[in-house]
Amino acid sequence: MKPFPLSLRRIALLALLCVPVIAQAHPGHAGFALRDGFLHPWLGLDHLLAMLAIGLWARQMQGSPAGASEPRTWASLLTLPALFVLAVAVGATAGERIGGSGLVETLIAASLIALGALLAAARRLPLGVSVTLVLAMGLAHGWAHGAEIPVDAPRQAFFAGFLSATALLHLCGIALASLAIHRGAATGLRASGIGLAAVGCGLLAGI
Repeated sequence: MKPFPLSLRRIALLALLCVPVIAQAHPGHAGFALRDGFLHPWLGLDHLLAMLAIGLWARQMQGSPAGASEPRTWASLLTLPALFVLAVAVGATAGERIGGSGLVETLIAASLIALGALLAAARRLPLGVSVTLVLAMGLAHGWAHGAEIPVDAPRQAFFAGFLSATALLHLCGIALASLAIHRGAATGLRASGIGLAAVGCGLLAGI
């Protein structure tokens, strides 16, 4: 498969395509549900940081432009973010039906610690391990989203909102990591991992 050029212009275009066109949504409750669902991941620090970190980590594992040991393709870059979005959808369905749990909040805080450690270490994990971690983290974050869906909100619109926001945050993380790598600031990604893990520890201590 032909390697892709990791241009910020292409990443920005993908990000724009993931934004739901709220201004053109049909008036009424469904439009509000779409908006509220889209804003949900942005308004929670734990969700916001985790979804950005998935993008940062996915790009970090691709390596630098000069030092990559294998061709970089959009498929390889987007596999883990796409799996996270899928897991969020599954977890949200379960959370909507079963409700919230203190364990979910613990798992979300733990996901920040894990992602922070992965960014700080800057090491590629075996694919099976990476997939398992991403699916587990996505399920936890999705469960929290599902448990917080307003009772009277149209389910499909709310789901579309937070899933598109999740994908957009992943792309934002990829863009930020690409910018850091191309400017020779890859160590900044590792430093951000330390900060992310510290936030996760703080959230865990507060549960």
